[in-house]
Amino acid sequence: MLYFFYTHDFTRIGVGAAYHGLKPIVEFMTFNFSMQCFAAWYASCPGLKVLAPYSSEDARGLLKAAIRDPDPILRGVFSVSEEVLDSNFFLPIGKAKIERQGKDVTIAAFSRMVGYALKAAEILEKEGISAEVINLRSRCPLDRATINAFVRKTSRLVTVEDGFPQHGVGSEICTSVIEESFYYLDAPVERITGMFQCLIMRILRGSLFHRLRI
Repeated sequence: MLYFFYTHDFTRIGVGAAYHGLKPIVEFMTFNFSMQCFAAWYASCPGLKVLAPYSSEDARGLLKAAIRDPDPILRGVFSVSEEVLDSNFFLPIGKAKIERQGKDVTIAAFSRMVGYALKAAEILEKEGISAEVINLRSRCPLDRATINAFVRKTSRLVTVEDGFPQHGVGSEICTSVIEESFYYLDAPVERITGMFQCLIMRILRGSLFHRLRI
């Protein structure tokens, strides 16, 4: 007899194992059926820690930290692959990484958006602007201390995410900076986000079904 396991089945098995005192690691093998960023959704769940690795260094170090942590943790995918030499490599949860030093503006991003932020920093450098790039690594807990420390250094902040502009990670970062570092800012915080639009409807509008009014 064949047994087919789907995403919901893996979740149920993992929850059941955790309920009985085990520490399951559940892998969702495919997630290409969703075209939106769930960062804000997951990060708003009480008791859930949400990790956002950018590189294989992040992925390996944060996975080890997640296994050691007593709380439920969600770790997102990452798109940059390079070799991690140390098998005992470990990263603390909730601690951001400074990917690039700068003095004129701070760019905060997570997951694959870190790569775009680094490319933007290179372009800005050619125009005489020194941009600092923060790899958040964790969406919840958020490393507010590091963000505010470097905002106070550069006095300018840009947040980058691929999620919707409303109620996103960038909004949370803005709130933290306004509460703790408002008087250090020389300009309003700039948020770069995805479009606030239903992606399915956008695709359907350009499809054969829409042209034929089906």
